Amino acid sequence: MNNQEFTTQDFKLTLRLHNGSQDDLKNSIENDTLYNYLLTNHLISPNFNFNNNVVISTNFIMIDLRSLKFMYNGCIYTDSFKDAFVNNKFYKNGDFPIFFLQDIHIRNLYEFNYINTKLTDMATEIITNLM
Repeated sequence: MNNQEFTTQDFKLTLRLHNGSQDDLKNSIENDTLYNYLLTNHLISPNFNFNNNVVISTNFIMIDLRSLKFMYNGCIYTDSFKDAFVNNKFYKNGDFPIFFLQDIHIRNLYEFNYINTKLTDMATEIITNLM
């Protein structure tokens, strides 16, 4: 799995990428066996809280490995990541990407809208480097 970190003085974002077979993952989603796929491929731990920490889209999956429902300091940043992922083309050779949010750190100096924009920009930069 590829890991990528984007760090500034005030922000840190770490994402991981797993490119799975488009057919396998779409079948897992349709058959409601995605959790089993993730466990079998050692992408999550057996005690991972699957509910509300996984977002399934038509062309990608994103998972918050921190089990914090894409929240940081009480604010939800799901849309920040979805915006970055949606704006990229992922299908390569039948791959279906799973993005894992591994770490976020933000200094408490900024308001929600700025953080939202910054996280989208950082995630886009990371995705560009990963893909």
